[in-house]
Amino acid sequence: MGLELVYERLALEQVAAENAGETVVEGTVTLPERAGEIGRALKLDATPVLSEIQVKEDKVVFEGALDLTLLYVSFHERRGARRVRDDPDGDELDEQDWSEEEEPAVEEVLETVSWRQELPFVYLLDLAGIQEGDDVETAVEVRSTAFEVRSDRVSVDVDVVLAFSARAAVSHEISVAKGVRGESAVEVERRSVRVASFLGRGKGTAEARGELGFGGRPAPERLLEVRAEPVVTEAAAEEGRARVRGHVNYAIFYVGEGGAPHYHQWTRGATFELEAEIPQSVRGAACHVDVSAGNTESRLVDGDGEQLLSVRTPLELDIQVREVKEVPVVTGLQAKEAEIAQRRQLLRILEAVGEGRLSHEEEGALDLPSGYPGIERILSAQAKAAVDEVHVLGDKVAVELSVDVDLLYVGRPQGDGGGVQTVSWPRAFELDLEIPLRGAEPGLERSVTAKVRQVQWDLASRESIDVRVLLEVEARVSRELEIDAVVEAVEVPPQEEAPPTYTYVVVRPGDTVWKLAAYYRSHPEIIVAANGWLESEESPLPVGKKVCVPRKGVSVG
Repeated sequence: MGLELVYERLALEQVAAENAGETVVEGTVTLPERAGEIGRALKLDATPVLSEIQVKEDKVVFEGALDLTLLYVSFHERRGARRVRDDPDGDELDEQDWSEEEEPAVEEVLETVSWRQELPFVYLLDLAGIQEGDDVETAVEVRSTAFEVRSDRVSVDVDVVLAFSARAAVSHEISVAKGVRGESAVEVERRSVRVASFLGRGKGTAEARGELGFGGRPAPERLLEVRAEPVVTEAAAEEGRARVRGHVNYAIFYVGEGGAPHYHQWTRGATFELEAEIPQSVRGAACHVDVSAGNTESRLVDGDGEQLLSVRTPLELDIQVREVKEVPVVTGLQAKEAEIAQRRQLLRILEAVGEGRLSHEEEGALDLPSGYPGIERILSAQAKAAVDEVHVLGDKVAVELSVDVDLLYVGRPQGDGGGVQTVSWPRAFELDLEIPLRGAEPGLERSVTAKVRQVQWDLASRESIDVRVLLEVEARVSRELEIDAVVEAVEVPPQEEAPPTYTYVVVRPGDTVWKLAAYYRSHPEIIVAANGWLESEESPLPVGKKVCVPRKGVSVG
């Protein structure tokens, strides 16, 4: 049995079930007793906090509650003074002709109020085919928020749209024959397949810490909002482990001296690093990293002659390692001077057709909606991208997406207007982008993500702004293949004229029931029947064990 197939083991992932759905979480929240009444609500942020995920038969149950943060303006009456002329009919003005009298005035005070796990939710997502205890990847995110302040000025009705998704993937290993060793005269037919072999995943926690200076800008008297955006800058797979490095960008909204609102950003404000054990990881494999930031702890501290913002952000990381490579799969063997028996099997393999990435900058002017005061000073702008449609075409992926833009600004005083304002432009930009991707064709499976990496803004006029949004769009395309592959092969010697009734064979490395049956022109089921210790045709053969092979009167069918 000199002919020997060379195998490669592949760890493949197959999606067993996936689904997504949305629900609306409604409720009413009330300001704490010491908080000022709501004069003008600016914006409401919502964060879902999952307390439990239950995987049951054909469904996933999400349980949790919403963290809410409201930014608003409260109106406080204060006593001011104005100078009045005591003798308006006098011809000459002396200092004694003037006096001061009290005049009531209203000032705007920016405030934030947070509610932790205030609005509970339970959502059941159908996921056909899964069983209790199965490993399921889940995600929940906020699609939109809406709110309305009641007439009592202390209660807020809240509507939050949550999007849920779940995906169950089955990992399994297969061995594919990729070549032949020991027989130079054998012609080998192969089919090359690009495969993303799943090597495992690792999870871990990290922490970003830093002290951030204001660079001469006004220091905060009161912090209103702190935002942390983690960015992965390096993800490397090593032998048995993966290493991730990155930084956190910070942005704060605060009140400075005299009650003036300010917004400030730091890029690379703090760094983080994590090393996770992934036993099957190999050097050079591709790492996909999801990182999420928890609530940032922040406080003002004294530095060298200036105040600093001390930040501490907990991070959760999920690392998946895959090795993408071309694998030749043996589909046939031929030899002019020898008989080769071949066992075939229909292999189902998810082929990784390709991946593509596109960075795109979109620029445009946005006009304030009617009724908003003119812009005195821009504080910040934020943007969020959503994928609407995806079409796989010849050697490219066409993506239709939209970008929402939110603006925080100081309005020009006019009548009852002015002060800090928020304005939103849903679907401010609608884009059609094409990602070049060799091998793409209609009908293939695809996965597309779009993220806003950076937002820049300029004041174009008192009623409009120029916005530049840097987008990063990634696409992956795959197809499921069925390959009639050779999984076992053996060179069969010439037929003996008078074979013995039985042949006893000492098992050598690589021997299987099928190989012994093919080599000695027997049948696997007959060998199993003749050896009581064998349970089936797939039973492994211990090296050195003696096997009885019935031969007389048996022919290979």
